[in-house]
Amino acid sequence: MGNKYGGFPGGGFGNMQNILKQAQKMQADMEKKQAELANKEIETSAGGGAVVVKATGDKVIKEIKNEYHRSMRIYIIKCNHLITYYLVYNNKYRKVKKKT
Repeated sequence: MGNKYGGFPGGGFGNMQNILKQAQKMQADMEKKQAELANKEIETSAGGGAVVVKATGDKVIKEIKNEYHRSMRIYIIKCNHLITYYLVYNNKYRKVKKKT
């Protein structure tokens, strides 16, 4: 239960300092994890390996491989449009990221 003034027991300025220290530590840990993730490269595929995409943890597509058979012509045209959209997105994302 709370103390007679309301709030949490054992509250006060000392408790607030501990909470602030914990929040600062959590923020530093999160920034470290984000930096680690930004440097990682992730690879995923679709269509049984027909399309393979490599991207970094900070949402930048590094490579797209598009291997197909002639029987998949319509599918590949759609994939190429999607790839173009992603490349445009990456360019816009990088420009916005540099400005902020």
